[in-house]
Amino acid sequence: MKLSHIKIILRDFIYDFNDKFSNLGKPLFAMWNVFHKIKFATKKIIKEGRGNLIYESDKLSAAKVLWINPQKIEFYLTNKVVQSSEFSKELKGDWDLTKKLIKDSIFYRVLNSRFLDEEKKEEIKKFNLILQKDSNRIENGGFNNKDEWEDKLREIESKYYQIKNNLDDFMESNRIKKKQILEKWESFERIVVAIDRDGQFLVVEGINNLLIGKFLAIPKIPVYVSIRHEAWADFKKKIYFFSTNYRKRRLYQRVTHPDLQDIPFTYGDERFKVIKENLSIFHGTLLDIGANLGYFCREFEDEGFDCYAVEVNKLYTYFLTKLKKAENRKYKIINKSIFNYKKNQELRFDITLALYIFHHFLKRKNIYLNLINLLKRLKTKELYFGTHNPDEFRGIKVYRNYNPEQFVNFVLENSCLNKAELLIKMNNGRNIYKLTVED
Repeated sequence: MKLSHIKIILRDFIYDFNDKFSNLGKPLFAMWNVFHKIKFATKKIIKEGRGNLIYESDKLSAAKVLWINPQKIEFYLTNKVVQSSEFSKELKGDWDLTKKLIKDSIFYRVLNSRFLDEEKKEEIKKFNLILQKDSNRIENGGFNNKDEWEDKLREIESKYYQIKNNLDDFMESNRIKKKQILEKWESFERIVVAIDRDGQFLVVEGINNLLIGKFLAIPKIPVYVSIRHEAWADFKKKIYFFSTNYRKRRLYQRVTHPDLQDIPFTYGDERFKVIKENLSIFHGTLLDIGANLGYFCREFEDEGFDCYAVEVNKLYTYFLTKLKKAENRKYKIINKSIFNYKKNQELRFDITLALYIFHHFLKRKNIYLNLINLLKRLKTKELYFGTHNPDEFRGIKVYRNYNPEQFVNFVLENSCLNKAELLIKMNNGRNIYKLTVED
Protein backbone atom coordinates (compact mmCIF):
# COMPACT_ATOMS: atom_id res chain seq x y z
CA MET A 1 0.00 0.00 0.00
CA LYS A 2 1.32 3.44 -0.99
CA LEU A 3 2.15 6.00 1.68
CA SER A 4 -0.37 8.43 0.15
CA HIS A 5 -3.16 5.84 0.61
CA ILE A 6 -2.16 5.28 4.25
CA LYS A 7 -2.34 9.05 4.83
CA ILE A 8 -5.86 9.20 3.35
CA ILE A 9 -7.02 6.30 5.53
CA LEU A 10 -5.50 7.92 8.63
CA ARG A 11 -7.03 11.31 7.79
CA ASP A 12 -10.46 9.78 7.21
CA PHE A 13 -10.26 7.92 10.53
CA ILE A 14 -9.38 11.12 12.42
CA TYR A 15 -12.16 13.08 10.70
CA ASP A 16 -14.73 10.34 11.34
CA PHE A 17 -13.68 10.03 14.97
CA ASN A 18 -13.88 13.80 15.41
CA ASP A 19 -17.35 13.88 13.84
CA LYS A 20 -18.71 11.17 16.15
CA PHE A 21 -16.82 12.00 19.35
CA SER A 22 -15.90 15.68 19.15
CA ASN A 23 -14.43 15.93 22.67
CA LEU A 24 -12.23 12.84 22.30
CA GLY A 25 -11.37 13.67 18.72
CA LYS A 26 -10.05 17.17 19.38
CA PRO A 27 -6.55 16.04 20.53
CA LEU A 28 -6.19 13.82 17.43
CA PHE A 29 -7.39 16.66 15.21
CA ALA A 30 -4.89 19.05 16.83
CA MET A 31 -2.07 16.55 16.32
CA TRP A 32 -3.07 16.21 12.65
CA ASN A 33 -2.79 20.00 12.22
CA VAL A 34 0.62 20.03 13.92
CA PHE A 35 1.74 17.27 11.56
CA HIS A 36 0.79 19.43 8.56
CA LYS A 37 2.65 22.44 9.95
CA ILE A 38 5.79 20.32 10.35
CA LYS A 39 5.23 18.92 6.86
CA PHE A 40 5.05 22.45 5.42
CA ALA A 41 8.25 23.56 7.19
CA THR A 42 10.09 20.43 6.05
CA LYS A 43 8.93 20.74 2.44
CA LYS A 44 9.94 24.39 2.35
CA ILE A 45 13.47 23.58 3.58
CA ILE A 46 13.81 20.75 1.07
CA LYS A 47 12.61 22.95 -1.81
CA GLU A 48 15.00 25.72 -0.82
CA GLY A 49 17.93 23.32 -0.60
CA ARG A 50 17.35 20.87 -3.44
CA GLY A 51 16.06 23.57 -5.76
CA ASN A 52 19.60 24.87 -6.14
CA LEU A 53 20.87 21.40 -7.03
CA ILE A 54 18.45 20.22 -9.68
CA TYR A 55 17.44 23.48 -11.41
CA GLU A 56 18.02 23.26 -15.15
CA SER A 57 20.75 25.71 -16.16
CA ASP A 58 19.14 26.65 -19.48
CA LYS A 59 16.27 28.30 -17.59
CA LEU A 60 18.61 31.28 -17.16
CA SER A 61 19.68 31.36 -20.78
CA ALA A 62 20.70 34.82 -21.98
CA ALA A 63 19.40 34.00 -25.45
CA LYS A 64 15.80 34.15 -24.28
CA VAL A 65 13.96 37.43 -24.69
CA LEU A 66 11.37 38.34 -22.06
CA TRP A 67 8.20 40.05 -23.26
CA ILE A 68 6.79 42.43 -20.68
CA ASN A 69 4.20 45.16 -20.38
CA PRO A 70 6.26 48.40 -20.17
CA GLN A 71 3.84 49.82 -17.60
CA LYS A 72 5.08 47.14 -15.18
CA ILE A 73 8.63 48.51 -15.21
CA GLU A 74 8.69 51.39 -12.72
CA PHE A 75 12.35 51.80 -11.76
CA TYR A 76 15.74 52.39 -13.34
CA LEU A 77 19.09 51.37 -11.86
CA THR A 78 21.77 53.93 -11.04
CA ASN A 79 24.46 51.50 -9.83
CA LYS A 80 27.22 51.20 -12.46
CA VAL A 81 28.35 47.84 -11.04
CA VAL A 82 25.80 46.17 -13.30
CA GLN A 83 27.16 45.89 -16.83
CA SER A 84 24.66 45.26 -19.62
CA SER A 85 27.17 43.09 -21.48
CA GLU A 86 27.07 40.49 -18.70
CA PHE A 87 23.87 38.72 -19.61
CA SER A 88 22.15 36.42 -17.18
CA LYS A 89 24.61 36.74 -14.34
CA GLU A 90 23.70 36.32 -10.68
CA LEU A 91 24.93 38.96 -8.29
CA LYS A 92 24.47 39.29 -4.54
CA GLY A 93 24.79 42.43 -2.48
CA ASP A 94 22.88 45.71 -2.23
CA TRP A 95 23.37 46.90 -5.81
CA ASP A 96 19.62 46.63 -6.46
CA LEU A 97 18.78 49.14 -3.74
CA THR A 98 20.17 52.00 -5.85
CA LYS A 99 16.99 52.29 -7.90
CA LYS A 100 14.90 55.34 -8.72
CA LEU A 101 11.41 55.88 -10.08
CA ILE A 102 11.32 56.33 -13.84
CA LYS A 103 8.61 58.98 -13.47
CA ASP A 104 11.11 61.13 -11.55
CA SER A 105 13.72 61.04 -14.32
CA ILE A 106 14.32 64.00 -16.63
CA PHE A 107 13.81 61.78 -19.66
CA TYR A 108 10.32 60.92 -18.51
CA ARG A 109 9.38 64.53 -17.80
CA VAL A 110 10.70 65.82 -21.11
CA LEU A 111 9.33 63.05 -23.29
CA ASN A 112 5.99 63.22 -21.50
CA SER A 113 5.80 66.90 -22.52
CA ARG A 114 6.75 66.13 -26.11
CA PHE A 115 4.61 63.10 -26.80
CA LEU A 116 1.58 63.11 -24.55
CA ASP A 117 1.08 66.85 -24.70
CA GLU A 118 2.56 67.49 -28.14
CA GLU A 119 -0.28 69.79 -29.26
CA LYS A 120 -0.07 72.08 -26.22
CA LYS A 121 2.10 75.17 -26.59
CA GLU A 122 2.23 75.66 -22.84
CA GLU A 123 3.82 72.24 -22.45
CA ILE A 124 6.51 73.13 -25.00
CA LYS A 125 7.40 76.15 -22.89
CA LYS A 126 7.52 73.87 -19.86
CA PHE A 127 9.83 71.54 -21.78
CA ASN A 128 12.30 74.36 -22.52
CA LEU A 129 12.19 75.40 -18.88
CA ILE A 130 13.10 71.87 -17.82
CA LEU A 131 16.13 71.95 -20.12
CA GLN A 132 17.39 75.14 -18.50
CA LYS A 133 16.85 73.99 -14.93
CA ASP A 134 18.36 70.55 -15.44
CA SER A 135 21.42 71.42 -17.50
CA ASN A 136 23.66 69.85 -14.86
CA ARG A 137 21.65 66.63 -14.98
CA ILE A 138 22.02 66.61 -18.76
CA GLU A 139 25.79 66.66 -18.35
CA ASN A 140 25.59 63.85 -15.81
CA GLY A 141 23.61 61.84 -18.33
CA GLY A 142 26.51 61.85 -20.78
CA PHE A 143 25.61 64.94 -22.84
CA ASN A 144 28.16 67.71 -23.12
CA ASN A 145 25.72 70.42 -24.05
CA LYS A 146 22.15 71.28 -24.92
CA ASP A 147 22.71 70.56 -28.64
CA GLU A 148 23.69 66.96 -27.95
CA TRP A 149 20.63 66.63 -25.72
CA GLU A 150 18.38 67.99 -28.48
CA ASP A 151 19.93 65.61 -31.03
CA LYS A 152 19.14 62.70 -28.78
CA LEU A 153 15.57 63.88 -28.29
CA ARG A 154 15.08 64.19 -32.06
CA GLU A 155 16.38 60.63 -32.46
CA ILE A 156 13.89 59.39 -29.85
CA GLU A 157 11.12 61.43 -31.42
CA SER A 158 11.82 59.88 -34.84
CA LYS A 159 11.58 56.39 -33.35
CA TYR A 160 8.39 57.33 -31.50
CA TYR A 161 6.56 58.32 -34.67
CA GLN A 162 7.98 55.38 -36.60
CA ILE A 163 6.39 53.05 -34.08
CA LYS A 164 3.24 55.13 -33.70
CA ASN A 165 2.61 55.03 -37.46
CA ASN A 166 2.93 51.25 -37.44
CA LEU A 167 1.20 50.68 -34.13
CA ASP A 168 -0.91 47.76 -35.38
CA ASP A 169 2.25 45.73 -35.96
CA PHE A 170 3.44 46.38 -32.43
CA MET A 171 0.06 45.47 -30.95
CA GLU A 172 0.19 42.09 -32.70
CA SER A 173 1.22 39.39 -30.22
CA ASN A 174 1.40 36.22 -32.33
CA ARG A 175 4.73 34.49 -32.84
CA ILE A 176 5.00 35.28 -36.55
CA LYS A 177 5.18 38.99 -35.87
CA LYS A 178 7.32 38.88 -32.74
CA LYS A 179 10.59 38.46 -34.64
CA GLN A 180 9.80 41.49 -36.81
CA ILE A 181 8.84 43.55 -33.77
CA LEU A 182 12.08 42.56 -32.04
CA GLU A 183 14.14 43.69 -35.04
CA LYS A 184 12.37 47.06 -35.09
CA TRP A 185 13.03 47.67 -31.40
CA GLU A 186 16.69 46.64 -31.61
CA SER A 187 17.32 48.81 -34.66
CA PHE A 188 17.05 51.71 -32.20
CA GLU A 189 18.28 50.55 -28.81
CA ARG A 190 17.71 47.30 -26.97
CA ILE A 191 16.16 47.44 -23.53
CA VAL A 192 18.38 45.84 -20.91
CA VAL A 193 17.07 45.21 -17.41
CA ALA A 194 18.21 43.80 -14.09
CA ILE A 195 15.93 41.89 -11.72
CA ASP A 196 16.16 42.86 -8.07
CA ARG A 197 15.91 40.64 -5.00
CA ASP A 198 12.11 40.84 -5.02
CA GLY A 199 11.71 40.06 -8.73
CA GLN A 200 11.03 43.59 -9.96
CA PHE A 201 12.55 44.86 -13.21
CA LEU A 202 15.06 47.73 -13.17
CA VAL A 203 16.10 49.41 -16.42
CA VAL A 204 19.85 49.33 -17.07
CA GLU A 205 19.88 50.54 -20.69
CA GLY A 206 17.24 51.59 -23.20
CA ILE A 207 15.05 53.74 -20.95
CA ASN A 208 14.10 55.89 -23.96
CA ASN A 209 12.78 52.91 -25.87
CA LEU A 210 10.92 51.78 -22.75
CA LEU A 211 9.27 55.19 -22.42
CA ILE A 212 8.07 55.01 -26.02
CA GLY A 213 6.41 51.72 -25.17
CA LYS A 214 4.83 53.30 -22.08
CA PHE A 215 3.53 56.39 -23.86
CA LEU A 216 2.07 54.38 -26.76
CA ALA A 217 0.52 51.83 -24.35
CA ILE A 218 2.07 48.90 -26.22
CA PRO A 219 1.03 45.73 -24.35
CA LYS A 220 4.37 43.88 -24.55
CA ILE A 221 7.91 44.81 -25.52
CA PRO A 222 11.13 42.74 -25.61
CA VAL A 223 13.73 43.10 -22.84
CA TYR A 224 17.02 41.36 -22.06
CA VAL A 225 18.01 40.40 -18.54
CA SER A 226 21.52 41.51 -17.63
CA ILE A 227 21.68 40.62 -13.94
CA ARG A 228 19.49 38.75 -11.51
CA HIS A 229 19.90 39.32 -7.82
CA GLU A 230 21.00 36.11 -6.15
CA ALA A 231 17.90 36.14 -3.90
CA TRP A 232 15.56 36.25 -6.92
CA ALA A 233 17.56 33.59 -8.75
CA ASP A 234 17.19 31.35 -5.69
CA PHE A 235 13.43 31.94 -5.58
CA LYS A 236 13.17 31.10 -9.26
CA LYS A 237 14.86 27.80 -8.57
CA LYS A 238 12.53 27.10 -5.63
CA ILE A 239 9.35 27.63 -7.59
CA TYR A 240 10.68 25.52 -10.44
CA PHE A 241 11.47 22.73 -7.99
CA PHE A 242 8.00 23.19 -6.47
CA SER A 243 6.47 22.62 -9.92
CA THR A 244 8.35 19.33 -10.35
CA ASN A 245 6.68 18.00 -7.19
CA TYR A 246 3.21 19.11 -8.20
CA ARG A 247 0.67 17.28 -10.34
CA LYS A 248 2.18 15.97 -13.58
CA ARG A 249 5.36 17.96 -12.83
CA ARG A 250 3.68 21.28 -13.53
CA LEU A 251 2.07 24.12 -11.63
CA TYR A 252 -1.70 24.21 -11.29
CA GLN A 253 -1.90 27.80 -12.60
CA ARG A 254 0.21 29.81 -15.00
CA VAL A 255 2.48 32.27 -13.21
CA THR A 256 2.33 35.68 -14.83
CA HIS A 257 5.80 36.99 -13.96
CA PRO A 258 7.73 37.31 -17.26
CA ASP A 259 10.85 35.68 -15.83
CA LEU A 260 8.92 32.53 -14.85
CA GLN A 261 7.26 31.73 -18.17
CA ASP A 262 9.33 28.57 -18.70
CA ILE A 263 7.60 26.77 -15.82
CA PRO A 264 4.92 24.39 -17.18
CA PHE A 265 1.34 24.66 -15.92
CA THR A 266 -2.03 22.91 -16.17
CA TYR A 267 -4.45 25.85 -16.44
CA GLY A 268 -3.59 28.89 -18.55
CA ASP A 269 -5.72 31.83 -19.65
CA GLU A 270 -8.81 30.06 -21.01
CA ARG A 271 -10.87 30.25 -17.81
CA PHE A 272 -10.03 33.91 -17.24
CA LYS A 273 -11.03 34.84 -20.79
CA VAL A 274 -14.37 33.03 -20.45
CA ILE A 275 -15.17 34.79 -17.17
CA LYS A 276 -14.04 38.19 -18.43
CA GLU A 277 -16.24 37.89 -21.54
CA ASN A 278 -19.28 37.15 -19.35
CA LEU A 279 -18.84 39.77 -16.64
CA SER A 280 -21.80 42.04 -15.97
CA ILE A 281 -19.81 44.03 -13.40
CA PHE A 282 -16.59 45.76 -14.40
CA HIS A 283 -15.22 47.13 -11.13
CA GLY A 284 -15.58 46.52 -7.42
CA THR A 285 -14.46 43.77 -5.05
CA LEU A 286 -13.52 40.23 -6.05
CA LEU A 287 -13.09 37.20 -3.79
CA ASP A 288 -11.02 34.25 -5.04
CA ILE A 289 -11.64 31.16 -2.89
CA GLY A 290 -8.68 28.80 -3.14
CA ALA A 291 -6.41 31.34 -4.83
CA ASN A 292 -3.49 28.92 -5.31
CA LEU A 293 -0.66 31.09 -6.72
CA GLY A 294 -2.88 34.12 -7.33
CA TYR A 295 -3.35 34.02 -11.10
CA PHE A 296 -6.93 35.36 -11.08
CA CYS A 297 -6.20 38.11 -8.56
CA ARG A 298 -3.34 39.36 -10.72
CA GLU A 299 -5.43 39.31 -13.90
CA PHE A 300 -8.53 40.90 -12.39
CA GLU A 301 -6.48 43.53 -10.59
CA ASP A 302 -5.37 44.66 -14.05
CA GLU A 303 -9.05 44.92 -14.93
CA GLY A 304 -9.60 47.34 -12.07
CA PHE A 305 -10.95 45.03 -9.33
CA ASP A 306 -10.03 45.17 -5.66
CA CYS A 307 -9.07 41.51 -5.14
CA TYR A 308 -8.95 39.20 -2.10
CA ALA A 309 -7.02 35.93 -2.33
CA VAL A 310 -8.07 33.26 0.18
CA GLU A 311 -5.58 30.39 0.37
CA VAL A 312 -5.34 28.05 3.36
CA ASN A 313 -2.27 26.10 2.18
CA LYS A 314 0.83 27.62 3.77
CA LEU A 315 3.21 26.45 1.06
CA TYR A 316 1.07 27.98 -1.70
CA THR A 317 0.78 31.16 0.37
CA TYR A 318 4.57 31.34 0.66
CA PHE A 319 4.90 31.46 -3.14
CA LEU A 320 1.77 33.60 -3.52
CA THR A 321 3.25 36.27 -1.23
CA LYS A 322 6.57 36.29 -3.09
CA LEU A 323 4.84 36.58 -6.47
CA LYS A 324 2.66 39.42 -5.23
CA LYS A 325 5.74 41.42 -4.25
CA ALA A 326 7.60 40.52 -7.44
CA GLU A 327 4.85 42.02 -9.59
CA ASN A 328 4.17 44.92 -7.23
CA ARG A 329 0.52 43.91 -6.73
CA LYS A 330 -2.05 45.24 -4.29
CA TYR A 331 -4.44 42.31 -3.77
CA LYS A 332 -4.98 41.10 -0.21
CA ILE A 333 -3.84 37.64 0.86
CA ILE A 334 -5.89 35.77 3.47
CA ASN A 335 -3.98 32.70 4.69
CA LYS A 336 -6.81 30.86 6.42
CA SER A 337 -9.74 28.60 5.66
CA ILE A 338 -12.59 30.37 3.89
CA PHE A 339 -14.80 29.05 6.71
CA ASN A 340 -12.79 31.06 9.24
CA TYR A 341 -12.60 34.24 7.15
CA LYS A 342 -14.83 36.84 8.82
CA LYS A 343 -16.45 34.00 10.74
CA ASN A 344 -20.16 34.48 11.50
CA GLN A 345 -20.22 37.63 9.35
CA GLU A 346 -21.65 38.24 5.91
CA LEU A 347 -19.14 38.07 3.06
CA ARG A 348 -20.03 40.89 0.67
CA PHE A 349 -18.25 40.90 -2.69
CA ASP A 350 -19.29 42.00 -6.15
CA ILE A 351 -17.62 39.00 -7.82
CA THR A 352 -16.77 35.63 -6.27
CA LEU A 353 -14.64 32.91 -7.86
CA ALA A 354 -15.03 29.32 -6.70
CA LEU A 355 -13.24 27.40 -9.43
CA TYR A 356 -12.88 23.70 -8.69
CA ILE A 357 -12.74 24.22 -4.94
CA PHE A 358 -16.21 23.51 -3.49
CA HIS A 359 -16.08 19.79 -4.31
CA HIS A 360 -13.32 19.41 -1.72
CA PHE A 361 -15.95 20.39 0.85
CA LEU A 362 -18.17 17.45 -0.07
CA LYS A 363 -15.84 14.84 1.36
CA ARG A 364 -16.69 15.10 5.06
CA LYS A 365 -20.03 15.78 6.75
CA ASN A 366 -18.75 18.55 9.02
CA ILE A 367 -17.05 20.34 6.11
CA TYR A 368 -20.19 19.90 4.00
CA LEU A 369 -22.19 21.67 6.69
CA ASN A 370 -19.55 24.39 6.81
CA LEU A 371 -20.04 24.86 3.06
CA ILE A 372 -23.77 25.37 3.54
CA ASN A 373 -23.06 27.96 6.22
CA LEU A 374 -20.56 29.69 3.94
CA LEU A 375 -23.06 29.90 1.08
CA LYS A 376 -25.63 31.45 3.39
CA ARG A 377 -23.08 34.07 4.53
CA LEU A 378 -21.94 34.88 1.01
CA LYS A 379 -23.64 37.97 -0.42
CA THR A 380 -22.32 38.30 -3.95
CA LYS A 381 -23.71 39.62 -7.20
CA GLU A 382 -21.98 37.08 -9.44
CA LEU A 383 -20.44 33.72 -8.59
CA TYR A 384 -18.27 31.94 -11.14
CA PHE A 385 -18.54 28.34 -10.07
CA GLY A 386 -16.35 25.50 -11.31
CA THR A 387 -17.80 22.00 -10.87
CA HIS A 388 -15.71 18.86 -10.66
CA ASN A 389 -16.01 15.68 -12.67
CA PRO A 390 -17.84 13.19 -10.37
CA ASP A 391 -15.47 10.45 -11.58
CA GLU A 392 -12.70 12.19 -9.62
CA PHE A 393 -14.21 10.68 -6.45
CA ARG A 394 -14.33 7.15 -7.85
CA GLY A 395 -13.05 4.68 -5.25
CA ILE A 396 -12.91 7.37 -2.55
CA LYS A 397 -15.25 7.53 0.42
CA VAL A 398 -16.98 10.92 0.39
CA TYR A 399 -20.05 12.31 2.13
CA ARG A 400 -21.63 13.68 -1.06
CA ASN A 401 -20.78 13.48 -4.75
CA TYR A 402 -22.93 15.66 -7.01
CA ASN A 403 -22.99 15.76 -10.78
CA PRO A 404 -22.62 19.30 -12.23
CA GLU A 405 -26.36 20.04 -12.42
CA GLN A 406 -26.98 18.76 -8.90
CA PHE A 407 -24.06 20.76 -7.55
CA VAL A 408 -25.29 23.97 -9.16
CA ASN A 409 -28.77 23.43 -7.72
CA PHE A 410 -27.26 22.79 -4.30
CA VAL A 411 -25.44 26.14 -4.43
CA LEU A 412 -28.56 27.98 -5.63
CA GLU A 413 -30.71 26.45 -2.88
CA ASN A 414 -28.32 27.52 -0.13
CA SER A 415 -27.22 30.97 -1.35
CA CYS A 416 -28.65 34.34 -2.33
CA LEU A 417 -28.26 33.38 -6.01
CA ASN A 418 -31.12 32.06 -8.11
CA LYS A 419 -30.00 31.87 -11.75
CA ALA A 420 -27.33 29.69 -13.41
CA GLU A 421 -25.77 29.79 -16.86
CA LEU A 422 -23.31 27.23 -18.23
CA LEU A 423 -20.32 29.08 -19.69
CA ILE A 424 -17.97 26.30 -20.75
CA LYS A 425 -17.40 22.56 -20.58
CA MET A 426 -13.74 21.75 -20.12
CA ASN A 427 -12.07 18.75 -21.74
CA ASN A 428 -11.48 17.10 -18.36
CA GLY A 429 -15.20 16.94 -17.57
CA ARG A 430 -15.22 20.05 -15.43
CA ASN A 431 -17.66 22.92 -16.10
CA ILE A 432 -17.81 26.62 -15.30
CA TYR A 433 -21.12 28.30 -14.51
CA LYS A 434 -22.14 31.88 -13.94
CA LEU A 435 -24.54 32.21 -11.00
CA THR A 436 -26.40 35.49 -10.49
CA VAL A 437 -29.33 37.08 -8.72
CA GLU A 438 -32.33 37.55 -11.00
CA ASP A 439 -34.88 40.15 -9.89
